[in-house]
Amino acid sequence: MVEDSLPAVPAAFSRVFRFVGYQAQAWLAGFPFSTEKSWGCGAERMWRAPLHHLVTRCRRFKAVAARLAFRSWELGLSVLELAIELVLVAYRLVVVTYRMLVGMVNEEKQESSVPDLIQASGYKVETHAITTQDGYILDMHRIPSTGKPVLLMHGMLCNSYCWVTSDTNSLAFLLSDAGYDVWLGNFRGTKYSRKHETLDPDKDLEFWRFTMHEMGDKDLSAMISNVISISGKPSLSYIGHSMGTTCFLILASTKPWLVEKVNLAILMAPVVELHNSANLVLYLAPLHKLYRWIVETVGILEILPASLLIEKLTWDAIGHQCLKLKLRGPNLSKEDDTMLKRICHHARTSRTSIYTILHYAQNITNQYFHAYDWYDKVENFKRYGCEEPPIYDISQVSVPSAIFWSSNDTLSSKEDMERIVSELPNIVSCKEVNIGHLDYLWGANVKGDLYYDLLDLLARQPLQTPLVERVTQALTTSRSS
Repeated sequence: MVEDSLPAVPAAFSRVFRFVGYQAQAWLAGFPFSTEKSWGCGAERMWRAPLHHLVTRCRRFKAVAARLAFRSWELGLSVLELAIELVLVAYRLVVVTYRMLVGMVNEEKQESSVPDLIQASGYKVETHAITTQDGYILDMHRIPSTGKPVLLMHGMLCNSYCWVTSDTNSLAFLLSDAGYDVWLGNFRGTKYSRKHETLDPDKDLEFWRFTMHEMGDKDLSAMISNVISISGKPSLSYIGHSMGTTCFLILASTKPWLVEKVNLAILMAPVVELHNSANLVLYLAPLHKLYRWIVETVGILEILPASLLIEKLTWDAIGHQCLKLKLRGPNLSKEDDTMLKRICHHARTSRTSIYTILHYAQNITNQYFHAYDWYDKVENFKRYGCEEPPIYDISQVSVPSAIFWSSNDTLSSKEDMERIVSELPNIVSCKEVNIGHLDYLWGANVKGDLYYDLLDLLARQPLQTPLVERVTQALTTSRSS
């Protein structure tokens, strides 16, 4: 026997060694542990099986290997689940730590709100809360004056901060210095208009079911009437950028009587039909139905993310670099770097409904300017009074309008400008400027490129509206006759 050729070992040690080996082999094979005092058990007999039982032993060891593989798979899944849980816990800890250590203070003494920023720049400020017809509560920021009122409206993913973050180049401050009563509006869904009489934006998805139609029809109409009421002036001038121009044209084309007290509309980078643009959004727009299905399935209708950590990563890191390259290039002065940090600080809270983007996407795909189609006749009728979304006919806009456009703008195209000029009946000025889409707000030489001409237009505009002038002329003519 083979055992006879092995060196002699104590008998007790040999029996213990064999017992442990047999029990381990039995466990791997799926047999219960042996409790027999006789260690010549089944496992020992299997171990001592003759060579002609090799096939049987191989099958048994294959089964053992399969059991090991299955148990290894289960162990791997458990480890993966544990790793995911640890990552989530670590993320929550980082967010909580950020909120406690950083989120509770103003980094680098950045102003925490637009009113703070206005005050820090040496201007008086007022905040007026107005309520729309459908219950949204909007904050308007005012730099008060006894002069003519001017209403400024921001574009998508901005709010009133975009008019006051360029130091002395800020349009709101230039207008105030020129003696105007400056009003900064905030569309629904932004940081300063994230309130409703009955809906909670953090719990009720219905809060976010709005498009540019409601922003023009409900938000702008409420703001215009409140500015007239509070200022006590008979009319106001309107300045809009990007989506601010779109919403104004929506309101003025569908309910022109609500804009009769607007004596001049200055449209900067007007956006009506984006299918002529050279932007990446042109190629993503045809997938708008898929995007809607995804966001409604997931239940997230608000953009952008609300986490302070994500806001810091997206805006302070990615956003800062994109704005740097877009506005100034790779080399920044100290003043420009401070301005970009200020913009990113306030842009973190820039949010809107996903349906505003889908509204643009539908217009791009269908290649005409119309209200958002909810693909539900009942919903369309409830919102528009008809089963099909209405077309916006901008030839019905009688407000005197001035247009500033740029061939360097990837969103507001030359074709878009030509269409607007050909259809708007009361164009008082149309000028091309050599700036990009964001340069209208934060360009290095935006005062010389744009704002001086804008101030000249406002100075030449009478306080009375064309409607009031016509009525006055008619009364004068009747009296003289």
